[in-house]
Amino acid sequence: MNTWLRYLSVLFMAFALVAVVSCAAPSKQQSAGEYVDDTFITTKVKTAILNDPDLRVTEISVETFDGVVQLSGF
Repeated sequence: MNTWLRYLSVLFMAFALVAVVSCAAPSKQQSAGEYVDDTFITTKVKTAILNDPDLRVTEISVETFDGVVQLSGF
């Protein structure tokens, strides 16, 4: 019975390790050029939102990473 409990605990720890490693966030490192490009895209999107009278600018967050724009808010 003691051996069975050891195998079970090792199996549990292996699954826990796989779960933790697979859920790790990707690296958020960018080159200077990529950062400048993303900043330019973010600025263009924020300007477009600001120029639309039907949108509430203060309630919309704009984030850009690797050319992908994410809008959040209400």
